[in-house]
Amino acid sequence: MKTAPPATTSRDDAVNVVTFLLVVSLCLAVTIFAFLRISGLDPRALSGKAGPDPVSPARANLPLPAVMPADGLRLELHPDSPLPAGTSPGVTSHGPRARPMVALTFDTDMSRSMVQALDRGTVSRFVNDAVIGQLRDLKVPTTFFLSGLWIERYPAVARDLGADPLFELASHSYSDQAFRAGCGRLTGIDLARATDDLERNQTLLGGLGTHSTRYFRFPGGCYDAASLAAVAPAGVQVVQYDVVAGDTAGTDAATIVTHTVGAVQPGSIVVLNLSGGDTAPATDRAVPEIVRQLRARGFQLVRVSDLLQGGGAG
Repeated sequence: MKTAPPATTSRDDAVNVVTFLLVVSLCLAVTIFAFLRISGLDPRALSGKAGPDPVSPARANLPLPAVMPADGLRLELHPDSPLPAGTSPGVTSHGPRARPMVALTFDTDMSRSMVQALDRGTVSRFVNDAVIGQLRDLKVPTTFFLSGLWIERYPAVARDLGADPLFELASHSYSDQAFRAGCGRLTGIDLARATDDLERNQTLLGGLGTHSTRYFRFPGGCYDAASLAAVAPAGVQVVQYDVVAGDTAGTDAATIVTHTVGAVQPGSIVVLNLSGGDTAPATDRAVPEIVRQLRARGFQLVRVSDLLQGGGAG
């Protein structure tokens, strides 16, 4: 007469089966997750709850995150970082990565509201003369992106920059208006007027000597497909940047230096601000140390034209 197996044996067998199935399921889940990550997909998309693609703001063309206020560094006036070369047709954000060359560039902002502040006497000057002197003393080849209203307000300074073979000049538009909606505090330009705005500024630049270029940088760093299409008839080359120094509204020079030097790669284009005043109050305290540290790391400082052509050094 056969006897039934003990109950404990049945329970053990059941536990073993469940354990085996759990291990298999876990291994399968890990394999699928690894495959999706290698493929560049977001595993959360499978559940319909996909989150943001874990790429840098520069790659995603998303707003740059603000640094904590304690750092004294805020980037909101340059809300967009450009896409790397090749992902946004017609936009250059850096030079070749194979050589240790870096271009320091300076924007001169001058919106109509800034002109009004000058006229009211609430701001004395939107030129950081100390920075210009530092760049000359340190023999730093530099590209300046000048807005037309700034040129008209400071024609002697603009001509002085244009006459110096150490420097080259580029366009930051005439009116310093945003070419894309929602660009910080900038007012928007009618894109139908974009070509006229850029050509007006190119005429001003052409009168400043032989070192002007047809490089153009969007005010506030903001652009999209519509703005790129709007500026195309002007025949300019859009030059953005891959390193935001953070001197716009930044008050702590040491933080600006650390942030800038730490972000630079071979071929980087760094954007700083020449307007001074309350727009960029710490730039002249940061520039000499930025130059010193970059050179100590073996970087050659060059103008944008030399960076893109792969020649020249500073």
